[in-house]
Amino acid sequence: RAWSQRMSSQLLMDFDCQVLDPPYASDDDIDCRGFWLRPMARQATQQVKLLRKQSFASLIVLLEGVSRWRPDLLLGYGQGGTIVALSSVPLVLEAACKSRVIPLDTMEDYRRSWAGVRAAVVINPLLLVQRSEMTLLLEALPELSRTQPAGVYKGLMASKGYVHMGFARELGAAIGTTVEKETMDYGCLAAALLRERPLLFAGRSVGSGLCCVCNKKGALGRCDRCGAICHYACARASLPGRPQPCPICEDLDKTSKEPPVGVWPHEMEVGAPTPRARPSSIPAVGIDAGAQEEVPFPEDIVPSEEMAQRLGYSSVREWHRRTLAKGLDDATA
Repeated sequence: RAWSQRMSSQLLMDFDCQVLDPPYASDDDIDCRGFWLRPMARQATQQVKLLRKQSFASLIVLLEGVSRWRPDLLLGYGQGGTIVALSSVPLVLEAACKSRVIPLDTMEDYRRSWAGVRAAVVINPLLLVQRSEMTLLLEALPELSRTQPAGVYKGLMASKGYVHMGFARELGAAIGTTVEKETMDYGCLAAALLRERPLLFAGRSVGSGLCCVCNKKGALGRCDRCGAICHYACARASLPGRPQPCPICEDLDKTSKEPPVGVWPHEMEVGAPTPRARPSSIPAVGIDAGAQEEVPFPEDIVPSEEMAQRLGYSSVREWHRRTLAKGLDDATA
């Protein structure tokens, strides 16, 4: 709440802050409200599995809070900041939805409510107070290293006494942002918050709630033009930060019946005549004229007669002459 008040004074906006409780309770400390992540196990494989399980459970709790409160800005501190950072990665958030048995109507509510989130701000992220390593997070969530489509605006800020700066830099690089100390670009954040909420259209696959590519549940992506539902993993962006391509819109664009630009009406009915290729006035030479491509003559070694004959030449002298002076084939000395 203190950080939300600080950001409210910087942005000159009034925020109604709602605090989410962590999904895991703490039995060690009575005053503790719980924890979001605690990947503590004896073996490394169990630690990775536990981190993936806890991350997905925390992301589902975050989605339930977004569905209930419909926020415009997500603000996370500490372990909550790590969960907010993971939620800004579309493939990770979708993997969390696919790992749970979520009803279709609840999934539709998640898609509509998440479309209203415009920015995610992370403050002092960490896994554990004792140790925070990005390698463990990448092993548990390999979706972080894949090409991500365009998502919400991301900001990452570190306070003065923050000691896990290396983890914050690597996490910022994974989600597509940089770490800033004690401040951030409030102008870009304000511009992101002032954008209007997108209009969602109902496509053919909305009624079923299934992906239009693989026909399975757990899809978070939705086309802004036709409203088709599609997994981020089924239709991946060509470059990081690009919008998710829609297979249905691409097929419609390819089979569009609209006339091409610059065609006369009488040509659209009977078909435009095919332009005839004009002969070039420049004569073809070398390989274009049908000449055989010669093997380059070596300069670092002295070739033998056997080597020249193996390449199709009668002698080393002929190889040298045909390589360096092709025009002297029929010339006499």
